[in-house]
Amino acid sequence: MDQAPAGAVPAMRQRIVQHRGRRYSLKLEPEFWVWLEGLAAARHMRLNVLIAEIAREIPDGGNLASALRQYCLAEAGHRIMRLEDRVLDLTLSSGLTKLPVIVEASPAPTLLVSHDHVILRVNGAFARWSGISRKDLIGRPFDRFFNFAAAAPMAEVWRRLGQGYDRPIPAKLTYLAPGRVVVAKATICAASIKSPRDFSCMVMIDVTW
Repeated sequence: MDQAPAGAVPAMRQRIVQHRGRRYSLKLEPEFWVWLEGLAAARHMRLNVLIAEIAREIPDGGNLASALRQYCLAEAGHRIMRLEDRVLDLTLSSGLTKLPVIVEASPAPTLLVSHDHVILRVNGAFARWSGISRKDLIGRPFDRFFNFAAAAPMAEVWRRLGQGYDRPIPAKLTYLAPGRVVVAKATICAASIKSPRDFSCMVMIDVTW
């Protein structure tokens, strides 16, 4: 699939879906169609059945396209929360050996960042989300592209991670893409901790605001 340049607005895709005599004409971004098809397959049902099921839950006058987007985002949030718990278990028990596999397998946009803020690993979902190729990200300083904000100053967050803090840390990530500012929820968690000056952390993007 061709990747749209950063800042480009994805073209809407129109589809007509029918179920039990009801006809739905819908326009959604391609990414939402992909999500809906995947969610329907995970539930072993046809796409039209899933859409009809969601449509039945909408109050009179509600917008079906908006409801479908909200459904996708809610499911993505649930998956990411489950993934965060799994990643935390794996990273604390297995060290660095499995980290590349974990990052690559993550359905969420995910980065592996070193103690000195260098990007060590980027999964395909992150490259698609940011519009920046992996080769342009790996080995570069994280702060060159992105800015973090958390409840504590980032220097304090990094200090805690280096001292073995083992809980996910919620943060806000800001990305200055061409022609737009992207703000997203993110989660930072320790990945490998050898010493306060030798550790890495995983950054997972949640839902774009």
